[in-house]
Amino acid sequence: MDLIYPHKPREQYKKDLPTFDAEANEWEGTLKEDGWRLLIAKDSKHQIADPSWVKGNNLFFLSRRGQDKGGPTQIPVSKEIIDTVDSLNMPDQSILDCEWMARRTIGEIPECVFLLDCLWLDDVWQGDNPYIDRKNTLLGAFPFSITQEPDFFGTTFSINEFVRTPTRTHERFSDFFVKGQNFEHAEGIVLKHLQSKIVGSRKECQKSALWVKIKWRSGCSGREEVKF
Repeated sequence: MDLIYPHKPREQYKKDLPTFDAEANEWEGTLKEDGWRLLIAKDSKHQIADPSWVKGNNLFFLSRRGQDKGGPTQIPVSKEIIDTVDSLNMPDQSILDCEWMARRTIGEIPECVFLLDCLWLDDVWQGDNPYIDRKNTLLGAFPFSITQEPDFFGTTFSINEFVRTPTRTHERFSDFFVKGQNFEHAEGIVLKHLQSKIVGSRKECQKSALWVKIKWRSGCSGREEVKF
């Protein structure tokens, strides 16, 4: 297992949503949470990062900061998050792509982690598999419960309040975008092509042509309204 950075989405705008609505069978939409990209690694060899950073049972919580900028760095997640991930008995030599919710979203949502993707599982690189397969691998690997958000047609998969997936849908992306603005901790939506593979890099996150972010909030503070 190597530290390979996951890709990030390219940006498009609200006016583009009807195109994705017309191709809904090819995409999945998730809320774009206003957090910090996080890699959760389980590495009993302690080679993925500084061995002094290990938490729980051989767990590392790492930023996506590129190597040319001194990354990755250690992310100071809460004990509740560490304990929850520990309880999942993640296979050794695995890395999950996540979003850590803290700092910007204080008072809007308790500190938690949203699981986005599966990069490595049991020392097998998952990035050459289509997104739909990686998602099913992730959901099948851990004991998620399924919830339907009240007054919202998206679905959320949860371990508990500290570890879950972003709310997602396979239809009505324009409506999903509008209704998603009721969630203070989100800043937009991400559309993921079901056949997309990971555009990995050992230096820093690259952009994928098959992942798209459409934001209603942006700017340096992350809190400025996007003018559509």
